[in-house]
Amino acid sequence: MPRPELDALQEHSLVALIAHAYDHSPLYREMWDSIGLSPSDVSSLADFQKLVPLLGKADLVGYRDRTGDPYCGLLCVDPVEVDNIGTSSGTTAEPMPLVELVSGAVPFASTVRDMWGAGLRPGDRVIHVMATQRGPQDRVNEAIGCVPLMVNVRPGADWSNVFEMIRRHQPSHIYLLGPMLPELDRLSEDVDLAEVFSCIKFAVVSGEPLGARMRRKLTQEWGLELYDVTGTADTGVAWECSAHDGYHVWEDYVLPECLDPITGLPVPDGEPGELVCTALANKAWPLIRHRSGDLVRFDRSPCSCGRTHLRFHLLGRISDRVRVGDTDVLPMQLWRVIEQFDETSAAVFQIVAPEGGSDVLRVRIGFNARRTDDVLELQERLRRAIEAESGLDPSLEMYEESELQARSSSGIKLPRVVRS
Repeated sequence: MPRPELDALQEHSLVALIAHAYDHSPLYREMWDSIGLSPSDVSSLADFQKLVPLLGKADLVGYRDRTGDPYCGLLCVDPVEVDNIGTSSGTTAEPMPLVELVSGAVPFASTVRDMWGAGLRPGDRVIHVMATQRGPQDRVNEAIGCVPLMVNVRPGADWSNVFEMIRRHQPSHIYLLGPMLPELDRLSEDVDLAEVFSCIKFAVVSGEPLGARMRRKLTQEWGLELYDVTGTADTGVAWECSAHDGYHVWEDYVLPECLDPITGLPVPDGEPGELVCTALANKAWPLIRHRSGDLVRFDRSPCSCGRTHLRFHLLGRISDRVRVGDTDVLPMQLWRVIEQFDETSAAVFQIVAPEGGSDVLRVRIGFNARRTDDVLELQERLRRAIEAESGLDPSLEMYEESELQARSSSGIKLPRVVRS
């Protein structure tokens, strides 16, 4: 869609959404009444950005705890109409409900677009390697006409059944969680993953950012066309396109903003800011100006894939910024350093951040025990490399990868920053 038409569609959807939310959501009505905001005050995108307050997870949790409403004051339909309730991952905060209506419409249509754009077609088999997931993703496959193969694999589990299922059923697509990749990396020492994945047209990876080295391993060594996926402030997901140059947001479904996390004002494209999103198409449980906590930069320049919808580059999580003395450190800075060593190429690590602050950068690092017989020598190489990158002399704690992953609070995703 030409950009002016897309902008007009967004504005039309937004004005209708504000009126709908005020009429049906007790939380929005309470918030907006408290500042004297009426739906009639919002007739344009400029009005919206100027007048409508930001929404944080603390607002949702506070309303839920105060009222006992499990929907956090956002539900805009009768509860009997709800036919899908999920949750956020809960890696960096308490898991939050994600409520949608999908009956009578193409389910998760934005994901259908992305999967079709990546090459999925009717009759293709799709294998989902998840901890546990059922339901909504089945509907996406059905909308395209695919055959889903669902396999449960938790950290440390035997992957032989997954490999055998791929060989027998020849799926053309595989869906992986990023935190599973270190385990696949270890398995690749004994299994020819290029042979196992030879039938796969493309792979989707979500759950956490990919380091450059792991991306090269998936694409160059294992032969996978890779599409990375990230979230849009719990309003949906954003995929890479075939250009693999940032995550596209389907802007007829989601209105994205890039704001200064302190002032709440828009920042210019190309500059870092917090991703804030509004769910334009979710009339059941609409998140409006929901803060993601993700630090991003927007790119509205023409994309070689042909899409007019903007894309963004993910820089890290604002809450993961750690203050060490007078220096700010983000996990992505250390990620680039740690993954460059063969023994730690999976970049399994955590920054330990004392609540009262510290003058010492403490990092827990997981290593592949089969790739080193001198942990102290590896520790020293890592220490020198991190010091060169950050300007800080770090204190490193070394663990085998599986041992450090077992510390994960969610059982799947490893928090990159732990407060002590």
